[in-house]
Formats: sequence, structure tokens, C-alpha cells
Amino acid sequence: MTKKLLFVFTIICCLMLIFQACGLKNDPDVDLAAQIDKPEPDVSIFWETPLSQEISQPLTSELPSEEPSSVAVSFPADVAKNPQFIADPKKAPEEDPQYAKEQQKKQQEPARDTLPPAPPPPPPVSATTTTSAVTSPPPIVTSILSSDLSSTFSSIIPTSLPPVTTSAKPPPPLNGWHVDEGKTYFYNNGTAVKGYQTMSGVRYFFDAAGVLSSKVGIDVSYYQGNINWTEVKNAGVDFVMIRVGFRGWGSAGSLLIDNRFVASITGANAAGLQCGVYFYSQAITVAEAVEEAQFTLAAIKGYQLTYPVAYDIEDAEAAGARTNGLTNQQRTDFSAAFCDTIKSAGYTPMVYSNKHWLETKLDMNRLSVYDTWLAHYATTTNYARSFTMWQYTSTGRVNGITGNVDRNVGLFDYAAK
Repeated sequence: MTKKLLFVFTIICCLMLIFQACGLKNDPDVDLAAQIDKPEPDVSIFWETPLSQEISQPLTSELPSEEPSSVAVSFPADVAKNPQFIADPKKAPEEDPQYAKEQQKKQQEPARDTLPPAPPPPPPVSATTTTSAVTSPPPIVTSILSSDLSSTFSSIIPTSLPPVTTSAKPPPPLNGWHVDEGKTYFYNNGTAVKGYQTMSGVRYFFDAAGVLSSKVGIDVSYYQGNINWTEVKNAGVDFVMIRVGFRGWGSAGSLLIDNRFVASITGANAAGLQCGVYFYSQAITVAEAVEEAQFTLAAIKGYQLTYPVAYDIEDAEAAGARTNGLTNQQRTDFSAAFCDTIKSAGYTPMVYSNKHWLETKLDMNRLSVYDTWLAHYATTTNYARSFTMWQYTSTGRVNGITGNVDRNVGLFDYAAK
């Protein structure tokens, strides 16, 4: 009986091993070749419609509508040199929104100095150094070595050692500029000045430690005429904002290139000045503001810019100006549309306007995401918001420019970004 049970048990174990082997044969981890010829599963039974249609239909219906094609305006590649777009100076009174402003400059007072006249600051170089030289080798060498060894040793040791340099910082002057470890200061009666200071019509800003923390700038347009940019550079100017163009203030609202733009940006770049541009807007719709930005981008293409592209929004001071009667929201919308278009092209956008407009005609809570160029003709400003550039006078004088020119103090070094 026991032998029969053992036999039956053995038969059962063998059958189990056979069944297990058969199961492993179809395991994909054991025999991948067996799975190659198997057909792909039909997943279409899980979808009422083909997969591509199921995905594309709801997505296309939820996408926001694009801007009207009329907003995307293309301009000639050489628009800055195209006679069709270059402003005619003879028509300035009837179409240039900056014309009236330029006539008023003749009655404005120049910036008042807060310190005695002074030349431009020296370049920021390291402190001066003095040198001393050790001319003889250690005497112990010849005393402990034989004459042969001494002559051999002396042949590989120089008879004079390199000069030793030691720092020697000159004391600051009683009055004048002083450079210490690459930082520039101005001393008045033995004390380093701080805050905004104006010397010889040039405004500077010195931080709480007395370190010069500003750049000297001007802005120009057709009204400054022919400019000797080398003389401007030598006069201590660091950067220039050049008017690239404007929209006519009349009903036609034509887009025009400043008559001197190409000459100015070419000359300023050649002289080594840092350059930015501004466009004087007369847009009355968001689409026109975008068009102005696209016009600006077409005009500056191919020129070197290291400073911002500014949106000049202010009163045209003409009775029939097309922008008369705009609301604060509209002006803000137009500013944002221009700046966003400029930013998307890789440039730094900026909003320019006078203190009154920045405080009462624009929503600066919305526009605070862009840099501000403040126009306020005063010795000090109480404008409460931040700004990176301050146009403080329209009656500045600079070598190389005949007549008045707007002067600016730059509080951010865009060229170092």
C-alpha cells in the first residue's frame, strides 16, 4: 500500500513539473522570441472615435484666439534709410509731436550746480603702486660653497631679483575726484559727497558710502542737428538715448523715422557711446501701439544697442492731436502693449514720461514691471516710485552739440547687464 501511494505521489509531482514548464514557455520574460509574432492589441475598442480626433477636438476649441492679422505689420528691412518713412523737417510743425516741446526749451532754466565746477571723473583704475628692487643674492651662498659650486650656483640664480611691488594709496584731495580700489569718490572740503550732486551742469549720484553710482547721459533727436560724437564722448558722456522715430500727431498718424536717427546711432556707436532709443508715440489703439513697436524693431535692426528701447508717452501739445482725450487706462494699455512687444524681441523696454503724467495719467501699478525714465526738471525730485533714468534738464550744454540738449543721470548700468 505504501509503495502504491509513493508511486502516485511521484506521478503527481512529475505532472506538476511538466505543467510548470509549459507555463514558463509562454512567459515573455523567459522567451521573448515567442512574443514577436503576436499581433498588437486592438485598443480602438476603448475609444468611440480615433485617438487623434479625441485629443485634437477639445484642444482646438479651448485655445485663445490669436491677434488679428492686421496687427502683425511688416516693414522694409531698410526702413530706417527708406525715404518713404524718413520725416521731412519742413513738416515738423504739422506732424512732429515733439516740435512744440523743443520750442519751449528756449525758455527753460538750466540745471543748477550744487557743487563748484569740476571736470568729468577719471576712469576707475586701481590705486597707484611703488616698487623697490633687491639687487644682490644672499651672501651666505658664496661663503659655504666652493668656488666651482659657487660659480655653478650663481649661473642659475639671477644676479638681481624681480622688483617687489607694494600698494601706496594716495590720500584723498581736499576738493576733487578720488579713485580708491576701483571706486570713484568726489571730495568737497575734505568730505566725500553723497546723494545727487550737480557740477558744471552734470548730475551724478553718490551712494551712502560716497561711491559714484551713476552714468552720464543725454538724449537727442533731429533738433540737435549734426553732432560731433567724439567730442561728446570726450566730454564725459557715457550713454545716449536717440529718437528712432514718431507717429504724426495729426489724423493720418503716419509712422516716421527721425531724420537724424541713422547718422546719430552710427556716429555714437563709432565713438564708443552706449546707445538706446526712444519712440514718441501717438497711438490711439493697442494695435497701433504694437505697430509702433514693430516699426521701432525694424528700424533698429542691425544697430548695436546696450541701453533700453523706450516708449515716449506724453502730451503732443497740439490742439488737434489725435491722442487728446485718451483715458488713463488706454494710455496704460498702449504702454504695456509696446513694451511687451519690445521685450519679446529681446530688448529691454522702458516707459518715458514727465513726473505729472507718471503720477496722474498712467497706472504705474501696472507699468512697474518695466523700467521708468523720469522727466523732471529740478535739482531734486520727490517722485515716489523707482526709476532707472532721470532727465533733469532740457537746456544742457555738451561739447560737440550746438545748442541745448536733454541731460540725464543713469542709475543703472545697462551695458553691464
